[in-house]
Amino acid sequence: MGVRAAILFFRLAFLNITFLRKFRTLVTIAAVGKGCGFVFLVTVLLLLIACNKDKAASKNFRSYTEIVFRAPVEALQYIDPLDEIIQDQVSLDEVSYSKIPQGWIEKRNKGSQSLRFVSFESEQSGLEISLVSFPGKVGGIEANLSRWMKQLNLLPEKSLLASLAASLPVLTSLNNIPYVLVDFVAFANSPDSENILVAMMRFRDDTLFIKMQGKRSLIELERERFLAFVNALTLSNKG
Repeated sequence: MGVRAAILFFRLAFLNITFLRKFRTLVTIAAVGKGCGFVFLVTVLLLLIACNKDKAASKNFRSYTEIVFRAPVEALQYIDPLDEIIQDQVSLDEVSYSKIPQGWIEKRNKGSQSLRFVSFESEQSGLEISLVSFPGKVGGIEANLSRWMKQLNLLPEKSLLASLAASLPVLTSLNNIPYVLVDFVAFANSPDSENILVAMMRFRDDTLFIKMQGKRSLIELERERFLAFVNALTLSNKG
């Protein structure tokens, strides 16, 4: 029985070479405890081997980083508002203004009511209000939004452009001329921040831009006069 126990002891000891150094101590414990000590020795050794296996297993444990791939957000589907407001039976030359807001001074194209190249300057705010036309719809609403955002030092991200374009209000003037109003006031965080206010009208061959740019506080000062001018435009030769 003693020989078999010794063989068992050595087999268990060789399962992990790191316990060989502890062998002498364990033998001493076994000698002191005699027969019971040997049983105690074997029990302790088995426990140490089991613990060491757990440590070895923990050293070989593999960790993983979860990588989540998200599908790209689909572009917002919307109808370009410039297509909604087109007056395909009306030429820009048929549009005119008869009244200039108080305090606005005509700077160009004096003596003519053509809207192709006109600008005004406000005596109160010093802002310039420009009227410029271009053929067609000038690349669509997103191209124009992107250009104006760059003028305001804003990053024209595709998703943001699509969201803005889809949310633009389509209004109608007092003389039933539809227009799109673009206002970047939401991006102007302080009264001194730059803002742009634009009314866009689309006719048979041209798109008309009525634009005002400056500090948010000055834009607000001129907003009422600006909208009054836009709403007062007339179709002089319609029909």
